[in-house]
Amino acid sequence: MVRKKIHFIILTLVLPLPVLAASIGVVVPESFYPSGSLLVAKVLINSSDQDINAASAQIKFPPGELSVVSIQTEQSIFNVWPQKPSFSNELGTISMEGVMIGDSWIGEGGEMAEIIFKVKAAGNAKINITSSSVLANDGEGTNILDYIRHAAVALGLSDSTKYLVVKAEEVTPSESQSQVADNQSVQIKEEMEVAGRSFWKDQVNVAYAIFLVLLLIALSLWRIARGRKTFKKSTPSETMHKNLVNVVKTLEEKSKKETLTPEEEKILADFRGCIIEEYEELIDKN
Repeated sequence: MVRKKIHFIILTLVLPLPVLAASIGVVVPESFYPSGSLLVAKVLINSSDQDINAASAQIKFPPGELSVVSIQTEQSIFNVWPQKPSFSNELGTISMEGVMIGDSWIGEGGEMAEIIFKVKAAGNAKINITSSSVLANDGEGTNILDYIRHAAVALGLSDSTKYLVVKAEEVTPSESQSQVADNQSVQIKEEMEVAGRSFWKDQVNVAYAIFLVLLLIALSLWRIARGRKTFKKSTPSETMHKNLVNVVKTLEEKSKKETLTPEEEKILADFRGCIIEEYEELIDKN
């Protein structure tokens, strides 16, 4: 009998006690809100392993983009408030501390409070819990908080501009919605104009490259034909002769307006000095 009691005591000391933990977080149903709309955020508590009877939270939000309209506690799991929910839109802070008298709570998604914000300006807003506690109903008030969840939302002018949201640090409270919209429109227009100029410049470069390649091919074919003994059989047609003459005239006109590239100067010299004269002589002989 004594041995069994010893074994029981040893097992009790060796086996680890269960880890009881709770979490608290700010939950926002949507990821984007237009300016002027209301943003409803809830402070929720999860504690599935341990009854709780008290909690506190200190919350920080960007006052340039959001302002608190009201804080509702009608649906709260707490019925007494040692520190009633309060806020400062100037500092961007919210504080609250609630307890349950003669009762306790255990479960998932217990609402501590509902915060109603108004969206003031475009930006990326973070609503963070900077300090918090969740106390167990164990007679000692043990803080079992293990995890804090923050919220991040995008704020803009309308749902169609949700992917053109200006960064929070680039928007000040003094900027109006029309100013932000004008800046975004000008930026989009400039980007479209640059893209259009780049497109047509690329098209011209491609066409010019094709022209030079065809010209070099024509020159190569003529040189091959010229080198044959039976030149008469491989004499180019009159149409080809006219095309070559047009090429020479085009390059001559271009040289009067701007400097030719080395490749163009070489082609002009070859065609002007040899091709045209010899080609016309061969045509006359035939």
